[in-house]
Amino acid sequence: MAKSSRSSIRKTNRSRLKSRVFGPVEDARTKRLSEKLVELASQPKAATTDMDIEKTEDSKAAEQESKENSGHADDADMDVDNAGNDDGAEKTTTVSRKEEKRRKEAKSARIDKKRHRKPRNTVSFPKKRQPGRKVKI
Repeated sequence: MAKSSRSSIRKTNRSRLKSRVFGPVEDARTKRLSEKLVELASQPKAATTDMDIEKTEDSKAAEQESKENSGHADDADMDVDNAGNDDGAEKTTTVSRKEEKRRKEAKSARIDKKRHRKPRNTVSFPKKRQPGRKVKI
């Protein structure tokens, strides 16, 4: 008769399942995981070796060139960016027709949340009094 999740019969059945079915499964899993961790901990750690790399003249020259180019490239980019905005016009982005169509479809596919609320802007007027009826106050 009692069908709620708080009924005593359901509670006893759940506790019996936990102890007899899920308990051993959970214990076996924790045992497997602990064995795996013990095995990983017992393995010797790999020693980290620092590799000494001798720099050749070619690599030194390439490194200097990259440093020089990186400094000049930033300045050139800034000049190009600033040159386009001298007239004060804002940047305009172009969107493909495919992109516009995709956005439009996504917008139309949205589900609007419906609110079941009494509208606030309703004005109530007193009802006309019918003859023979008393007015409730």
